[in-house]
Amino acid sequence: MAEAAPTPVIKQFGFADELNPRFRRTMEDAHCFHDNIGPEKNIAICAIYDGHGGRETVDFVSMNFHKIFSRLLFKHPDKNLSEILPLAFAATDDQLKQSNILEDGTTAAVVAVKRTIVEGEESVEIVSANCGDARAVLVHDWETERISQDHKPTQESEIERIKNADCFVIRGRVAGVLAVSRALGDHGLKQAVISDPYVSRRVMNKQGVTHVIVACDGVWDVIEDQEAGEIVMEHRDDCQAAASKLLAIAKDKQSMDNISVMVVRVSDSIEPFEQRPSAQNETEDDFQETGEVDPSIDDIPDIQGSQIDQPASESTTEQTEMLKDVSSPQQSTVNNQIPQTSTDPDMEQQQSADSVSANQLQATTADTQEAMVKDEDTNAQA
Repeated sequence: MAEAAPTPVIKQFGFADELNPRFRRTMEDAHCFHDNIGPEKNIAICAIYDGHGGRETVDFVSMNFHKIFSRLLFKHPDKNLSEILPLAFAATDDQLKQSNILEDGTTAAVVAVKRTIVEGEESVEIVSANCGDARAVLVHDWETERISQDHKPTQESEIERIKNADCFVIRGRVAGVLAVSRALGDHGLKQAVISDPYVSRRVMNKQGVTHVIVACDGVWDVIEDQEAGEIVMEHRDDCQAAASKLLAIAKDKQSMDNISVMVVRVSDSIEPFEQRPSAQNETEDDFQETGEVDPSIDDIPDIQGSQIDQPASESTTEQTEMLKDVSSPQQSTVNNQIPQTSTDPDMEQQQSADSVSANQLQATTADTQEAMVKDEDTNAQA
């Protein structure tokens, strides 16, 4: 007798994206959605990735982050999601460097949802992890709660951290070029542009209508959290309609960026959330062998070559088969309709208007610092 299909973790899913050609020549966003992953197949992952400087990093991350996350779930069955997600960020960033993907980057907003039943009561755990300005917002009975944190080089805490890393902020940009202060990739500025995510955790019980919005800054630059939540509630029974409406409104409000937005319904409940403190960030050095490890999954630090998918533009060995416990978008059990990121192949060959290579970043940093010294000398002489 065939094994019964697992119950979907996500009740409903909607996604919409657009190049926004009036303002952008290339599409540098990507997304992923996978349900029923992990040892007990009771976890879903939803993510928006907003690339900059090219598509190499965002393609790599969109193809591999969920795989690394899944491997860590098997490797560390005793760790909770708020511990696993920072490890996945660190491992993915390390794999980018090992794969010699150095000259561009991507922000990331990742939401993991875990559904468990304890003593007959269903519980839904929502954990958000993000770096950069892609954002996750919880919608609950016409109220919203931001469960991510924007990372920009205009924030005092980020400016101080960047200065302590022997870098600088000028005109609201790291080294005068990068408008986010945390990202995956950007290894030319990695001492300042770290990948450590902000992590938040919520635990929910019982009934109502609860959604999560995950979107890039092309949405949040022109739509406030509360407005977005109200739009979702107006379309509470149709996540695809809600996502499409948010995209249309962002365009109407003259968003000047690529636009990607995901709306998921995680529960039918109206009970308040219990807020838990964020977990401390961990690194690869914190890895410990615990519990039973899926024998088909190698240790993260040892992943090399064909074990990690490469962007289509790379000349690499044949991509390996997706982990059996990770469902591809086409196989998802949610509505059986998972839209794919729409990209123009011709556009992908072009360099982004704001593309900056690692060498250019370093050169710009040196030139800017020299100019600042000259200005100080001139002022001193005056």
